[in-house]
Amino acid sequence: VAEALKVSDKEAERLVRGLMKELERLPDGKQFFRLEGDAVVPLPEFADVHQDPQSELAAYPFEL
Repeated sequence: VAEALKVSDKEAERLVRGLMKELERLPDGKQFFRLEGDAVVPLPEFADVHQDPQSELAAYPFEL
């Protein structure tokens, strides 16, 4: 990211952290993950979606 944006590593880290914070909650209020330090942690209701084929489409936030 730092190389692509031509910014320092520290600035790139700040930008990515800010972006992830914004993405943590979508404008409509839906939340799919939370940040724990440097880790992106899926919410429990989405962590096991891959095991239930019926819930895959329900968990996807966009219309196909």
